[in-house]
Amino acid sequence: ERSWRISGRRFLCEALLDASREIFRRKGWPSLLLLPYSTIRYQVDGCSPWHMIDGRLDTSYMTTRKVRSGDVVGVDLGDSLQINSVRIEGGREGRRESIRGVLQYSTDGNYWRDLAEVQTPVFEVRFSDLRARYLRVLSEATEKPVSISLFQVQTVPYSVKASKGSKTTPYCLIDGRLDTYFEIRRAEPGDWVLIDLGEYKWVEGVLIFQDPTYFARDLRILGSDDGKRFKSFGRVRRIVQGVKISEELRYLKLEVLREQGLARIYQVQIT
Repeated sequence: ERSWRISGRRFLCEALLDASREIFRRKGWPSLLLLPYSTIRYQVDGCSPWHMIDGRLDTSYMTTRKVRSGDVVGVDLGDSLQINSVRIEGGREGRRESIRGVLQYSTDGNYWRDLAEVQTPVFEVRFSDLRARYLRVLSEATEKPVSISLFQVQTVPYSVKASKGSKTTPYCLIDGRLDTYFEIRRAEPGDWVLIDLGEYKWVEGVLIFQDPTYFARDLRILGSDDGKRFKSFGRVRRIVQGVKISEELRYLKLEVLREQGLARIYQVQIT
């Protein structure tokens, strides 16, 4: 059966998620992007589907029983969005295997279309023209329980460049993962990272995640619609800190204001 209908439990989850999004919007906090779900009934305690979207590879969604043909595991993006890529990783634990099946998408949760055949432990597919709200794997039967450490959906085809070279790539700032980082070996005033959103769009705010030890002590967040004239929106001095913007922009810039030996920034979340 390739159709999927919202159950009473899922309806309640969606209502709670919508309420959470509204609270986050009013507070100026970053929005909740993904809501994971699974029809596999048995899971390891403390290893829920939320672990496949936390951006970490050292946590996993794990089942206690093998998967049946027709079980589904997926995510709800909360709205129909332009999707750039999907990456799924799993089967890292020796007693569990990776999920196999067909990656599907839907705009309403009722009608589904096939995208690609999923063969993990590492699966990735990119798209040039795909909009969807729901993504799922319609699974094949397995011989063992399964584990999924990552179900990553990239919805923002931004480009990033930095004023200084590094052993790490600036793209790590927007890859949706907290196990990668962009590193500045010697941060000096005036160093910058520029994110091009690709088009003029509304930006509610940004949330910066940094290394607990090697975090940039003083960053300025700037925005621009033409890449030439920039407006300052606030400063970041903590490991995790958000800055409210509430304007239409195309470019976002992080500028170093204080000299230090090493700085590592994990993620720049744009809402």
